[in-house]
Formats: sequence, C-alpha cells, structure tokens
Amino acid sequence: MGAVPRLNRANRELLPGAALLAILLLTEAAMGWGTLSITVTGNWTVNITQANLAGGAGSDLTDTYTSATDQVSITLTTQKKNDPWTVSVNMTTASWHPTLTLWARRTANGTGAGTISGGTTYIQLTSTDQTFFTGTMDRTNVRVEYQLRNVSLTVPQGTYTTTVTYTITTP
Repeated sequence: MGAVPRLNRANRELLPGAALLAILLLTEAAMGWGTLSITVTGNWTVNITQANLAGGAGSDLTDTYTSATDQVSITLTTQKKNDPWTVSVNMTTASWHPTLTLWARRTANGTGAGTISGGTTYIQLTSTDQTFFTGTMDRTNVRVEYQLRNVSLTVPQGTYTTTVTYTITTP
C-alpha cells in the first residue's frame, strides 16, 4: 500500500511572486498473500518558496524536485526458496493537478539471499498498475527515489495529494 504525496501551494499574498509546494510522502504499508509480503516505509516533504524561482523574481519555479535516493524502503518476504515475485506500482489521485507528474525509480538492491532486477530508470506513475521491478526470495531495504516534475507557477495554489500503491504478486 502506499505513499501519500501532498502538494501545498502557499497563499501568494504571503509570498508575492512565489509559491509554496509541500509534498508529503507518507508510506506505511504491509500486505501479505500467503507466501509473499511487502512492507513499505518512508516520507518526503518538499517546501517550495520564492527561493525556488529558477531565475529570481519574475521567473517561473524550478520544474523538477527529486527526493533522497533512500526516500522509501521496501522489504519483500517470501516463504519459499527461489519463489519469484513482481512488484507493481500505481498512484491514485485524491487531489492532484493534472500538470504535475510523479516518477519513481529503484536506487538500491537492498540485501538478502534473493535476486532483484529492473526499476532503476524512472517510470511515470499513473493510475494503471505497471511492473516496477522483479526478483526472487527475500530482499530488505530496497530503496526508492521519487521525482516531482512539471512544477510551475501556473499550477493553482492549493493542496494536492496522491497515494502510491506497491503490490507484490507471483508471476
């Protein structure tokens, strides 16, 4: 289950010519299906102020923001040796501006006896489940990085939220 990013544009009266963007990425999930389980933890907050104007006063905001490379940690557990699994990812928008896009990539293999592959290049998260990475056996501390793109002063001020859902299945 998921990560909940939140985008909050501050009142422009408080910061003339600027915007405040806060992304809150709270993840605390555990799902189990018989021999498979996935636990996802992490959070991300981004505050965007007039200091984030690309060229100072009169310019637009920097359009891309990247989390730490270990922003999210995923632990995958199986009960059978060499049991293959696939992790899929999607996002459900509760309040999200259509201009904004959220991207994810795997930045670390984690540790464990099993294998892991894929997911090391950014994928754009959508409402459709898509394969993120695959592997076998147990993996601990698989790391994920997020990227928020298309941030602009043209995005109306407000709070924007989405839920990122990770699902583990057997092929």
